[in-house]
Amino acid sequence: VKNPLITITELLKIVKGPDFPTGGVIVGKEGIRQVYETGKGKLVVRGKVDFEENAIVIKEVPYQVNKAKLVEKIAELVKEGRLEEVKAVRDESDREGIRIVVELRRGDFEAVVNKLYAYTPLQTTFGVTNLAIVNGVPKILNLKGLIEEFVNHRREVITRRTRYLLKKSEERYHILEGLKIALDNIDEVIALIKSSSSPDEARKDLMERFNLSEVQANAILQMRLQKLTSLEKEAILEEHREIGLKIKEYKEILASQERIDAILVEEIQELSQKYGDDRRTSIVSEMGEITFEDLISLEDNLLVVTSQGYIKRMNLETFRTQRRGGVGVIGVSLRHEDLPKFVSVCNTHHKLLFFSNKGRAYWINTYEIPKQERTGKGVHIKNFISLADGERIVSVLSIPEFEGEAILLTEDGFIKRTGLKEFENAKRAGVVAGGKIKAARIARGDEILIATRLGLAAR
Repeated sequence: VKNPLITITELLKIVKGPDFPTGGVIVGKEGIRQVYETGKGKLVVRGKVDFEENAIVIKEVPYQVNKAKLVEKIAELVKEGRLEEVKAVRDESDREGIRIVVELRRGDFEAVVNKLYAYTPLQTTFGVTNLAIVNGVPKILNLKGLIEEFVNHRREVITRRTRYLLKKSEERYHILEGLKIALDNIDEVIALIKSSSSPDEARKDLMERFNLSEVQANAILQMRLQKLTSLEKEAILEEHREIGLKIKEYKEILASQERIDAILVEEIQELSQKYGDDRRTSIVSEMGEITFEDLISLEDNLLVVTSQGYIKRMNLETFRTQRRGGVGVIGVSLRHEDLPKFVSVCNTHHKLLFFSNKGRAYWINTYEIPKQERTGKGVHIKNFISLADGERIVSVLSIPEFEGEAILLTEDGFIKRTGLKEFENAKRAGVVAGGKIKAARIARGDEILIATRLGLAAR
């Protein structure tokens, strides 16, 4: 209203984004910008969670998401084993608000929350179409167009309302004019009415004698005797004066766009003060798409590669610390005549860099290796990387990124340092790492110790 030439960019500094009644979080600002600039778009909306001891507590859900169905979906995922970290889910909501408790068995909070966002309606895509009726025709409007149409609507409401009030005031003023004439000539009016044979005749005589309209004459005939008291006469004269001022004001409003806009702004401010409350939906910067890695609990596992080429990972919790006198537990159950060839600790968010006896390097994500119990036989490594006949894995490195260096030692006694960056494109097909590799290790510190099968060591 105050700045008709304002741009959408300037409006975006004022209108931050949609505010849903159920709260939640809008992820990313680009969707909001698209909606406000074009009138159409999609918003990624997430519920809000909190962490309490060993539980995730959902306190707000996305707009139009059914709470009961959300709880049902989480329970279904737990039953299917897709939320293996979840022990139980409970709906503890009451009149004070939503409270869905997701009790955890293990695993970190962030990974479970990301799974809830990926697999349940805790994250939804809310489609927006700003459709409005403009001059009787449906039209999609951007933010400025929406506000313009709303302002025009309010202007029309104020104009129509003022016209109606003016009409009613003029009708009442007309009656008061007649009553005022009657009070000024009250003795003659009474005598005229008394001499008339019927109300119709009295009405006709009043209209002719005092030049009144039929409405005014009817009002005079219906006037009670109490109106003749000085107090009532003064009230009629005061009402006549006040309505006269109102009529003048209504006409001034209708003749001035500035007056209409001033009323519009005043009424909007009154609405804001009376009904406005704090924002419920928060807006966060773009977080990007949820990757599968985000859905995996961040934890260390035990990685086992066997002499026959089978691989698996296990929970470290499976093996408790053995004190003096401990009898141990079965470490791994393998196929007949199969033995553990390589055992190492790996991280679920790391990459596994494999080196083979043929001098090739491969890598896959740690979470791709099936997680099994101690009794699990593992899966053949050829399901993950393209090994040739006679090719076997001699070393596995767990690395967060392709940064730093690896030390490679070959069967014929040669050693070298190679940047991990050179293996970034290896993936499942593999790349040449060089020589018949006997062992590979991450380069740490300034020195390296090589031990031989005959019990000798070289530093």
